[in-house]
Amino acid sequence: MEPRWIHWLVAGTVAVGAHAAILAWVPRDAEEEVEERHAPEGVEVQLSAVPPQPEEEAVDEPEEDEPEPEPEPEPEPEPEPEPEPEPEPEPEPEPEPEPEPEPEPEPEPEPEPEEEVDPEPEEDEVEEEDDEPDEGPPQEAEVGTESDVSDSFLADVHRTLQAEQRYPRSAERRRLEGSVGLTFVLDAEGNVLEWEIAERSEHELFDEEVERMIESVQMPEIPEDESFERLELSVTIEFRLR
Repeated sequence: MEPRWIHWLVAGTVAVGAHAAILAWVPRDAEEEVEERHAPEGVEVQLSAVPPQPEEEAVDEPEEDEPEPEPEPEPEPEPEPEPEPEPEPEPEPEPEPEPEPEPEPEPEPEPEPEEEVDPEPEEDEVEEEDDEPDEGPPQEAEVGTESDVSDSFLADVHRTLQAEQRYPRSAERRRLEGSVGLTFVLDAEGNVLEWEIAERSEHELFDEEVERMIESVQMPEIPEDESFERLELSVTIEFRLR
Protein backbone atom coordinates (compact mmCIF):
# COMPACT_ATOMS: atom_id res chain seq x y z
CA MET A 1 0.00 0.00 0.00
CA GLU A 2 1.50 3.41 -1.16
CA PRO A 3 1.87 6.18 1.41
CA ARG A 4 -0.75 8.91 1.34
CA TRP A 5 1.84 11.68 0.76
CA ILE A 6 2.65 10.30 -2.74
CA HIS A 7 -0.97 10.88 -3.74
CA TRP A 8 -0.80 14.46 -2.55
CA LEU A 9 2.47 15.03 -4.51
CA VAL A 10 0.92 13.76 -7.76
CA ALA A 11 -2.14 15.93 -7.29
CA GLY A 12 0.01 19.02 -6.66
CA THR A 13 2.09 18.42 -9.82
CA VAL A 14 -1.05 18.15 -11.99
CA ALA A 15 -2.41 21.41 -10.58
CA VAL A 16 0.82 23.29 -11.26
CA GLY A 17 0.95 22.04 -14.90
CA ALA A 18 -2.63 23.16 -15.53
CA HIS A 19 -1.93 26.67 -14.31
CA ALA A 20 1.23 26.90 -16.49
CA ALA A 21 -0.71 25.88 -19.62
CA ILE A 22 -3.31 28.57 -18.97
CA LEU A 23 -0.64 31.22 -18.54
CA ALA A 24 1.08 30.18 -21.81
CA TRP A 25 -2.16 30.27 -23.73
CA VAL A 26 -3.30 33.78 -22.74
CA PRO A 27 -0.35 35.92 -24.27
CA ARG A 28 -0.49 34.03 -27.52
CA ASP A 29 -4.06 35.14 -27.99
CA ALA A 30 -3.05 38.77 -27.48
CA GLU A 31 -0.30 38.56 -30.09
CA GLU A 32 -2.73 37.11 -32.58
CA GLU A 33 -5.06 40.05 -32.07
CA VAL A 34 -2.18 42.53 -32.82
CA GLU A 35 -1.17 40.72 -35.96
CA GLU A 36 -4.73 40.63 -37.12
CA ARG A 37 -4.95 44.35 -36.73
CA HIS A 38 -1.80 45.05 -38.88
CA ALA A 39 -2.29 42.32 -41.45
CA PRO A 40 -3.53 43.19 -44.97
CA GLU A 41 -7.19 42.93 -45.53
CA GLY A 42 -8.40 40.00 -47.45
CA VAL A 43 -6.22 37.62 -45.77
CA GLU A 44 -7.55 35.90 -42.76
CA VAL A 45 -5.20 33.98 -40.76
CA GLN A 46 -6.49 32.11 -37.89
CA LEU A 47 -4.06 30.72 -35.49
CA SER A 48 -5.09 28.72 -32.64
CA ALA A 49 -3.07 27.23 -29.98
CA VAL A 50 -3.35 23.63 -29.64
CA PRO A 51 -4.86 23.06 -26.25
CA PRO A 52 -2.66 21.03 -24.19
CA GLN A 53 -3.89 17.62 -23.56
CA PRO A 54 -4.75 17.19 -19.98
CA GLU A 55 -2.58 14.87 -18.17
CA GLU A 56 -4.19 11.85 -16.87
CA GLU A 57 -4.81 12.30 -13.30
CA ALA A 58 -3.54 9.56 -11.27
CA VAL A 59 -6.42 7.59 -9.92
CA ASP A 60 -6.19 7.26 -6.31
CA GLU A 61 -6.33 3.70 -5.51
CA PRO A 62 -8.75 3.00 -2.78
CA GLU A 63 -6.97 2.72 0.41
CA GLU A 64 -7.24 -0.60 1.90
CA ASP A 65 -8.86 -0.38 5.23
CA GLU A 66 -6.58 -1.44 7.86
CA PRO A 67 -8.05 -4.36 9.69
CA GLU A 68 -9.58 -3.23 12.86
CA PRO A 69 -7.89 -4.75 15.81
CA GLU A 70 -9.87 -7.57 17.25
CA PRO A 71 -11.56 -6.50 20.44
CA GLU A 72 -9.90 -7.80 23.45
CA PRO A 73 -12.01 -10.43 25.12
CA GLU A 74 -13.89 -9.09 28.04
CA PRO A 75 -12.62 -10.51 31.27
CA GLU A 76 -14.86 -13.17 32.62
CA PRO A 77 -16.82 -11.94 35.57
CA GLU A 78 -15.53 -13.19 38.83
CA PRO A 79 -17.86 -15.73 40.35
CA GLU A 80 -20.06 -14.21 42.94
CA PRO A 81 -19.25 -15.53 46.38
CA GLU A 82 -21.76 -18.03 47.63
CA PRO A 83 -23.99 -16.53 50.26
CA GLU A 84 -23.15 -17.67 53.72
CA PRO A 85 -25.82 -19.95 55.14
CA GLU A 86 -28.13 -18.21 57.47
CA PRO A 87 -27.60 -19.34 61.04
CA GLU A 88 -30.27 -21.68 62.25
CA PRO A 89 -32.60 -20.04 64.69
CA GLU A 90 -31.96 -20.99 68.24
CA PRO A 91 -34.73 -23.20 69.61
CA GLU A 92 -37.16 -21.38 71.72
CA PRO A 93 -36.84 -22.35 75.36
CA GLU A 94 -39.52 -24.72 76.46
CA PRO A 95 -42.04 -23.10 78.71
CA GLU A 96 -41.56 -23.92 82.31
CA PRO A 97 -44.18 -26.36 83.52
CA GLU A 98 -46.86 -24.78 85.50
CA PRO A 99 -46.61 -25.67 89.16
CA GLU A 100 -49.01 -28.36 90.13
CA PRO A 101 -51.76 -27.11 92.32
CA GLU A 102 -51.26 -28.00 95.91
CA PRO A 103 -53.68 -30.69 96.99
CA GLU A 104 -56.49 -29.43 99.05
CA PRO A 105 -56.15 -30.46 102.66
CA GLU A 106 -58.33 -33.38 103.51
CA PRO A 107 -61.11 -32.49 105.85
CA GLU A 108 -60.41 -33.55 109.35
CA PRO A 109 -62.57 -36.47 110.36
CA GLU A 110 -65.36 -35.59 112.64
CA PRO A 111 -64.81 -36.85 116.13
CA GLU A 112 -66.63 -40.04 116.79
CA PRO A 113 -69.30 -39.82 119.38
CA GLU A 114 -68.15 -41.09 122.71
CA GLU A 115 -69.58 -44.43 123.62
CA GLU A 116 -71.83 -44.47 126.52
CA VAL A 117 -70.32 -46.32 129.41
CA ASP A 118 -72.59 -48.93 130.84
CA PRO A 119 -73.04 -48.64 134.50
CA GLU A 120 -70.95 -50.98 136.59
CA PRO A 121 -72.70 -54.28 137.33
CA GLU A 122 -73.90 -54.92 140.76
CA GLU A 123 -71.91 -57.10 143.12
CA ASP A 124 -74.31 -60.05 142.70
CA GLU A 125 -73.59 -60.31 138.94
CA VAL A 126 -69.85 -60.25 139.57
CA GLU A 127 -70.06 -63.08 142.03
CA GLU A 128 -72.00 -65.24 139.56
CA GLU A 129 -69.26 -64.80 136.91
CA ASP A 130 -66.59 -65.78 139.39
CA ASP A 131 -68.37 -69.04 140.09
CA GLU A 132 -67.94 -70.18 136.40
CA PRO A 133 -64.89 -72.42 135.81
CA ASP A 134 -61.99 -70.97 133.76
CA GLU A 135 -61.34 -72.59 130.37
CA GLY A 136 -57.65 -73.43 129.94
CA PRO A 137 -55.65 -73.62 126.67
CA PRO A 138 -56.63 -76.42 124.25
CA GLN A 139 -54.82 -79.60 124.97
CA GLU A 140 -52.43 -80.81 122.20
CA ALA A 141 -53.20 -84.18 120.65
CA GLU A 142 -51.05 -86.97 121.96
CA VAL A 143 -48.31 -88.08 119.55
CA GLY A 144 -47.18 -91.72 119.49
CA THR A 145 -43.80 -93.08 118.44
CA GLU A 146 -42.47 -96.20 116.81
CA SER A 147 -42.43 -98.01 120.13
CA ASP A 148 -46.17 -97.32 120.62
CA VAL A 149 -47.35 -99.29 117.56
CA SER A 150 -47.21 -102.93 116.56
CA ASP A 151 -44.61 -104.45 114.28
CA SER A 152 -47.30 -105.32 111.75
CA PHE A 153 -48.26 -101.67 111.40
CA LEU A 154 -44.62 -100.68 110.90
CA ALA A 155 -44.31 -103.40 108.24
CA ASP A 156 -47.33 -101.93 106.42
CA VAL A 157 -45.64 -98.51 106.46
CA HIS A 158 -42.40 -99.91 104.95
CA ARG A 159 -44.31 -101.78 102.22
CA THR A 160 -46.23 -98.62 101.30
CA LEU A 161 -42.99 -96.62 100.96
CA GLN A 162 -41.32 -99.34 98.86
CA ALA A 163 -44.31 -99.44 96.53
CA GLU A 164 -43.95 -95.67 95.92
CA GLN A 165 -40.15 -95.73 95.58
CA ARG A 166 -38.58 -95.23 92.11
CA TYR A 167 -34.89 -95.61 91.25
CA PRO A 168 -33.68 -92.44 89.46
CA ARG A 169 -32.75 -93.32 85.88
CA SER A 170 -29.71 -91.10 85.74
CA ALA A 171 -28.42 -92.72 89.00
CA GLU A 172 -29.09 -96.16 87.60
CA ARG A 173 -27.16 -95.42 84.39
CA ARG A 174 -24.24 -94.13 86.43
CA ARG A 175 -24.48 -97.13 88.80
CA LEU A 176 -24.98 -94.90 91.85
CA GLU A 177 -26.26 -96.14 95.22
CA GLY A 178 -27.21 -94.43 98.51
CA SER A 179 -29.60 -94.07 101.42
CA VAL A 180 -31.76 -91.25 102.87
CA GLY A 181 -33.01 -90.82 106.47
CA LEU A 182 -36.62 -89.54 106.68
CA THR A 183 -38.79 -88.40 109.63
CA PHE A 184 -42.54 -87.74 109.22
CA VAL A 185 -45.79 -87.36 111.22
CA LEU A 186 -49.09 -89.14 110.37
CA ASP A 187 -52.62 -88.38 111.48
CA ALA A 188 -55.23 -91.04 112.31
CA GLU A 189 -56.29 -91.33 108.63
CA GLY A 190 -52.69 -91.94 107.45
CA ASN A 191 -52.13 -88.49 105.94
CA VAL A 192 -48.58 -87.05 106.14
CA LEU A 193 -48.87 -83.83 108.13
CA GLU A 194 -45.19 -82.85 108.13
CA TRP A 195 -41.84 -84.37 107.12
CA GLU A 196 -38.09 -83.70 107.15
CA ILE A 197 -35.02 -85.31 105.60
CA ALA A 198 -32.96 -86.12 108.69
CA GLU A 199 -29.95 -87.53 106.82
CA ARG A 200 -29.20 -86.65 103.23
CA SER A 201 -27.53 -88.88 100.65
CA GLU A 202 -24.20 -88.24 98.97
CA HIS A 203 -26.15 -87.93 95.70
CA GLU A 204 -28.83 -85.27 95.42
CA LEU A 205 -30.81 -87.48 93.03
CA PHE A 206 -31.85 -89.78 95.89
CA ASP A 207 -32.88 -86.83 98.11
CA GLU A 208 -35.14 -85.51 95.38
CA GLU A 209 -36.76 -88.94 94.91
CA VAL A 210 -37.53 -89.23 98.67
CA GLU A 211 -39.14 -85.77 98.63
CA ARG A 212 -41.35 -86.82 95.73
CA MET A 213 -42.33 -90.06 97.53
CA ILE A 214 -43.41 -88.47 100.81
CA GLU A 215 -45.41 -85.76 99.02
CA SER A 216 -47.51 -88.26 97.08
CA VAL A 217 -47.74 -91.34 99.36
CA GLN A 218 -50.86 -92.35 101.31
CA MET A 219 -49.96 -94.21 104.55
CA PRO A 220 -52.16 -96.78 106.35
CA GLU A 221 -54.52 -95.55 109.05
CA ILE A 222 -53.51 -95.71 112.71
CA PRO A 223 -55.26 -98.65 114.47
CA GLU A 224 -58.42 -97.60 116.31
CA ASP A 225 -57.35 -99.28 119.57
CA GLU A 226 -54.43 -96.84 119.88
CA SER A 227 -54.92 -93.90 122.26
CA PHE A 228 -53.01 -91.30 120.22
CA GLU A 229 -54.21 -89.37 117.15
CA ARG A 230 -50.76 -88.70 115.63
CA LEU A 231 -47.75 -90.90 115.02
CA GLU A 232 -44.15 -89.80 114.46
CA LEU A 233 -41.90 -92.29 112.62
CA SER A 234 -38.29 -92.31 111.37
CA VAL A 235 -37.22 -94.61 108.52
CA THR A 236 -34.19 -95.16 106.27
CA ILE A 237 -34.86 -95.53 102.54
CA GLU A 238 -32.23 -97.54 100.70
CA PHE A 239 -31.31 -97.26 96.98
CA ARG A 240 -29.43 -100.42 95.96
CA LEU A 241 -28.80 -101.88 92.52
CA ARG A 242 -29.69 -105.53 92.09
